[in-house]
Amino acid sequence: MRSILFFVILLLIFSSACGKLPAEYPADFSLTLDWNTGALPPKYHYRTTVTIGPGSQGEFSYHPGYEEESEYIWASSFDLTETQLQALYRYLKENNVMRERWKTGQPLIGGQGTSIIINAYGKEYHVPSVSEINQSDRQLIDTTIEVIRSYVPQEIWNEMDARQAEYDKNYED
Repeated sequence: MRSILFFVILLLIFSSACGKLPAEYPADFSLTLDWNTGALPPKYHYRTTVTIGPGSQGEFSYHPGYEEESEYIWASSFDLTETQLQALYRYLKENNVMRERWKTGQPLIGGQGTSIIINAYGKEYHVPSVSEINQSDRQLIDTTIEVIRSYVPQEIWNEMDARQAEYDKNYED
């Protein structure tokens, strides 16, 4: 009986040690955040994508409307510092965003669509849409989205806002 208890304790210790991520971000650390407004008329619908890594490169793309025409996809590159990459990785790690299992909840019909894919240490973590997860995780994902967006320089956001205003002005119903 003692040997079985000892084995179970060793197994628990071993399995919990294997599940912990290292403190430093890996060379393959990258993420992609896709976000869209949800079901709105074409003039008011838009989608954004933030891609970071691997390495210090980032890209922000903005796609107004539903059309798939490349002339309406605007993209800008940006760089992150080592400190920013480490801070982003630390946030994801400390808030348990890099996990394999998420609890789903009552879907939010017509709500924003989101997708976050994180790569680290040879694994890919998929964070489901904020409109699909349970209530207790929605705030975490909303905050995570804002944290990721905060790495896009304000000048890029201003440029995309100006382009969206021009798009709205010239939009034909």
